Amino acid sequence: MNIQIKQAALLLGRGETAAAAPLLADARDKLGALVKAEPSSSVFTATLAMAWRLEAQLRLATHAPDADIAATSALDLGGTLVNGAQADRKAVGDYAQSCVLAGRIALAQAQPDLARQHWNRCLEVLAPRLTESNDWRFLDPAAQCFLLLGRIEEARPLAARLQHLGYHSINPLVASMLDATSSPVSPTQNK
Repeated sequence: MNIQIKQAALLLGRGETAAAAPLLADARDKLGALVKAEPSSSVFTATLAMAWRLEAQLRLATHAPDADIAATSALDLGGTLVNGAQADRKAVGDYAQSCVLAGRIALAQAQPDLARQHWNRCLEVLAPRLTESNDWRFLDPAAQCFLLLGRIEEARPLAARLQHLGYHSINPLVASMLDATSSPVSPTQNK
C-alpha cells in the first residue's frame, strides 16, 4: 500500500488526478480494513492518514466540495499519533502537512479563520522540533505556514535551509513558494 500511495502522490504532483484517484481509493479501502483489524498499529494508522491527506489534495485540485472531510480524516488519524507516544518524525511531518492542506482547503472554502487555526496548529506541533532540526518533514510545512500566515521573514530562513539541503517539493505550488522565499530579492525586484 505504501508504494501505491507514493505512486499516487507522484501522479498528483504531476497533476494527473484521474490516474491517482483509483490508486488512492483502493489503498484507503485496504488500509481502512487493516486499521480496523489492528487499531494499535501506528504504521497502518500513519499510512491511512497519508492516504486521506492525498485524497484531500486530490479533492482540492478537482474542486470537490468535500475536500475538508478528507482533510479531517487525515487530521484525526494523524492526531492520534502526534498526541500519543507513537509520534515518530514521519508521523509528525505528515500531520503537519495535513494541517497545511486543511488550512488551504478552509481558505478555498472562504473560511480564513479556520485556515489560520490549522496553520497555527501546525506551527504549534513543529515549534519544539524546528530549532535544531534540518529535517525537511518539519521545515517544509513550517515554512509554508509562515508564508500562508504572511510571516515571510520567519519563513525565509527555513526555506533557505531547505534549499541548502537540496530539497525540492514534488508539489509544484509548494516548490515555487519555497523557491521564491529562499531567493534573495534583488534591488531591481523591489521597484
